[in-house]
Amino acid sequence: MKFLLGLNWIKSLGLSIAVFVLYRILSKNFANFKEYRDIVLCVIALFLIIRFLAETPQGLERFRVAKGNKRGLGTLFMAFLPNEISAFLRFQSTLLVSFFSWLKGKKYSPEIQEGIKIEIAKKSEYGTIFIIGMLCLFVDIPICVLIASVQVPDPHQRAIIHIVVLSLSAYILMLGLGDRWKMKGSFHLLTDAMLHLRVADRVLVDIYVESISKAEFFSQDIEKWSKETKGSSDNYLIVRPCINFDKPNLLVQVDIDSKSKTLVRCVDRKTPSYFLIYVDDPNTAINLINAKLKSRSLIPRAC
Repeated sequence: MKFLLGLNWIKSLGLSIAVFVLYRILSKNFANFKEYRDIVLCVIALFLIIRFLAETPQGLERFRVAKGNKRGLGTLFMAFLPNEISAFLRFQSTLLVSFFSWLKGKKYSPEIQEGIKIEIAKKSEYGTIFIIGMLCLFVDIPICVLIASVQVPDPHQRAIIHIVVLSLSAYILMLGLGDRWKMKGSFHLLTDAMLHLRVADRVLVDIYVESISKAEFFSQDIEKWSKETKGSSDNYLIVRPCINFDKPNLLVQVDIDSKSKTLVRCVDRKTPSYFLIYVDDPNTAINLINAKLKSRSLIPRAC
């Protein structure tokens, strides 16, 4: 039970869906499993209720703060939801807003403009993987429709499956185009006081330059490096446009600083000690960061 309650909400919902799908598969192949339907549903519902009740105090506190700030009904509702679910919904909404901005032909303009740009999108594999992903999506649609046509004899059920497949495909396409719209204009930014890391809406990190202890080239295997440094996955954050394809080439180590801000897919998380970052030109980025560190070390501190 401790392990189950330790799962975040996204994993909890995923586990619940997996259990229900497993039950459906077993009930179709073994008639005896059909009589356990109510038990399975009760166990899933009880698990989700316990997860919700475990976070009720935090939800009530967020609701109280939002109400004190005279927020709207939508914000009050989101405040009462578990943090991971409300963050997931916010992340989806930002991607949809980006999609409609792209649809209107708007140009993405980052909120922070002044500083030295550190490019991340020009040499990234993101563009190639995005095209492959879209091709796979368009190929998958007729295959799913064909399978449904063969496996489902009832025309009404078949029509429902076709509508669901097309709706999900259209929604995934909208999210992908929204992410791509911001990704094409994303870059990290270095100012005299801050290092701003931005990867579309997926990663938003603001690090004070004075809290950076070192910046160096990174070329190791991430798992091997993690074992050597004896760090957990919570102790470092990988910042890259394309997951699994863009290899981090810049390591930034920071002192634990409560002033720094770290958002990953709209989830506020504790700032880690290490950032493994992909940039187009790591040598230039390292020189720029180290130059800022050197210049700040020369500034006399107030007594």
